[in-house]
Amino acid sequence: TCFMSSLDLHTQCSYQLMLPEAIAIVCSPRHEPRFGIFRLTDPMGIDTIQNCKEKSAFHPHDDSKVIYANASDGSHVVLANYDFDIIDIRGT
Repeated sequence: TCFMSSLDLHTQCSYQLMLPEAIAIVCSPRHEPRFGIFRLTDPMGIDTIQNCKEKSAFHPHDDSKVIYANASDGSHVVLANYDFDIIDIRGT
């Protein structure tokens, strides 16, 4: 599955504060779906991440809150059907 890690969430928060229409594209070459397009919810997700005091790169956030949402549901991003390959350059 595709999801936003805590590092992704904090990075996206910075982008979305500067550019409210910013999206996060997360690739997962080894799983289906192979990619996801997400946005932090506003105000709940942005407020949660802005107020997060955790220092470690990867850490949990409150699962009871909807922090981010799918942006490719037609509300923010419309997908076109183009052929493309995703190549995992990280190695095996």
